[in-house]
Amino acid sequence: MLNKLHVLSYIISSYMTPIGFILGFGFILSAPIIAPMFAGFGLVGAAAYSSGLATIGGGSLLAGGAGMAGGTTVLTAIGALIASIF
Repeated sequence: MLNKLHVLSYIISSYMTPIGFILGFGFILSAPIIAPMFAGFGLVGAAAYSSGLATIGGGSLLAGGAGMAGGTTVLTAIGALIASIF
């Protein structure tokens, strides 16, 4: 019985690890797409990207938030969480 469970867990982990890697890595690379969704109205390009990351990070550094670095960290953590689930 133990052998069958070991084989089953190996099969599941061998399929889920690449899926988790692809999803997690894809989520990290999608930051330029996700960040502008959180930007203020009327911002485009680099301003929308910067504003979106700062919003996700809890606000600007001057306002007491984590800024763009915090936004990048949050998006990376979400990608890592998704990768760890799969």
